[in-house]
Amino acid sequence: MGALSEERLRELPVAGLLGAAGLALPAVCHMFPGNLGPVLLPMYLPVFVGGFLLSPPLAAMLGLLLPPLSMVITGMPPAPVCPLMMAELTALGGATALVYKALKPRKWALWAGLLSGIVSSRAAGFFFLLLLGNFLGIRKPAWLFVAASFITGLPGTLPQIIVVPPVVKVLEARRGGG
Repeated sequence: MGALSEERLRELPVAGLLGAAGLALPAVCHMFPGNLGPVLLPMYLPVFVGGFLLSPPLAAMLGLLLPPLSMVITGMPPAPVCPLMMAELTALGGATALVYKALKPRKWALWAGLLSGIVSSRAAGFFFLLLLGNFLGIRKPAWLFVAASFITGLPGTLPQIIVVPPVVKVLEARRGGG
């Protein structure tokens, strides 16, 4: 296996910082009363930003590793939900990065990446539940579970749409990539 390119090496600290944010934001949400994690989707924000700043494989890996790391460190997400979040966040990071990198010279690339991330994460969740929901003890039909999680997560989708684009623009401008 060859050495990592300079560009890939520069991504690793960014991925590490986004991973730390992905562990910290849900912990902050759990400081407040109520079960805010499924509503605000705090782990999705750093993975989304990673989809814009990292290569597709690294963005997907960030999404894949955050839920089990968080589960081991904080106990959240709970075990039955962790594999579902792994599927959703892997698709979110990977699809966002793929679409954004493919369309980047265009002004609407950021919005296309954002939309592809949202849609692909929900699709991954649906297919994951379709295939493995029974095994995980989730007895609701996949479409109902995904619809319920989508509706519950709408308040968390708004920050994704409102916060992520300006954050990405500022970070890219600071590193000379946008």
